[in-house]
Amino acid sequence: MLSDAGYETAMFGKWHLGDSTGRYPTDQGLIRVNFSSASRQNPTASP
Repeated sequence: MLSDAGYETAMFGKWHLGDSTGRYPTDQGLIRVNFSSASRQNPTASP
C-alpha cells in the first residue's frame, strides 16, 4: 500500500523475530534495514 504511493519502509534497532530464511526484516517487507539480531549476541560475554 505505502510502496505504491512511493514510500519506502525502514527498520533500525534490534530484530527479535528470528534470523532464518523467511524471518529476516527484508522478508517481512522492509526495504532498508540496520539492525542487530538478538540471537547472535553471546550472553556469556562480558560487556
